[in-house]
Amino acid sequence: MKFPKPAFEGSADSLHDLLETSRKEDEARRRRRADFSLNEFFLNLRSRDRLSKSRVRKALPPGDERELVSLAQRLMQEASEGYLQLRLQWQREAIGYLSSLAAEALCRLGGGPLEIPDGLDYVGLQAEGAPDRRLSIRAKNIGDFAGMKARYLNMNAEAVGDYCLRRALSCSMEVDVAGKCLGEEGEDLRLRARVAGDWLLLKSRRCRAEAYKVGRLAGLDSHNLELHVDYAGTELGARAKDAVIYVYRDAKSLGLRGSGVIYMRRDVPPWRTSFKVEKMEA
Repeated sequence: MKFPKPAFEGSADSLHDLLETSRKEDEARRRRRADFSLNEFFLNLRSRDRLSKSRVRKALPPGDERELVSLAQRLMQEASEGYLQLRLQWQREAIGYLSSLAAEALCRLGGGPLEIPDGLDYVGLQAEGAPDRRLSIRAKNIGDFAGMKARYLNMNAEAVGDYCLRRALSCSMEVDVAGKCLGEEGEDLRLRARVAGDWLLLKSRRCRAEAYKVGRLAGLDSHNLELHVDYAGTELGARAKDAVIYVYRDAKSLGLRGSGVIYMRRDVPPWRTSFKVEKMEA
């Protein structure tokens, strides 16, 4: 009868040596993460023409979820402080992917919203949540292209730039001031803003938005839009299909072509439009 071969042959010193070697390796990895800089991160992204979340993750030192969140927040803060020096688009996209990785890791840890430094573009780029595990990002001021191609992401900010939540799916945003083309080509979005720029929810599907004031051509070419506004710019709902729009104060003009219904105050003059215009009770 053969007995199992011992896992650690020799004296107890050999086991001690293995444990000591493992301890030194862990310490070296901790020092590596502590010394890891933004410049080194960019250098590790050798092929800069095709970025992805997986390639950005491989450019970071190994570590667990909590260490990933901590490192990503430090690198994003470093990027925010010298953001004008990041002139190349791939650099800004890399920071955006980094924010998505951090948000996903924080969600898996059961943490709250990820706090993002001010002024970064592409925040939440292709962030992937789930219906039962939505991601959450919070910041004061966010740049352009935030939440682009994201899924199941909640965003909260005082101001965001242009083209945010572009081609996003099942995302939400609460913001005070938003730039142009918010939610362009998005699906199942839920938006709330005090002021939104031109082309709100352009070519979107099954979206709902509430805003005090929106710019020109809100809801252009959208499908199944529900929109609540106090003030709207010109060509509201142009070429929208099956839209339901509430205008509580005033709109400069309605889209000539479109289908659905627009609810307006009783004292507004008649508009030339193919929408069905209903009068709201005072």
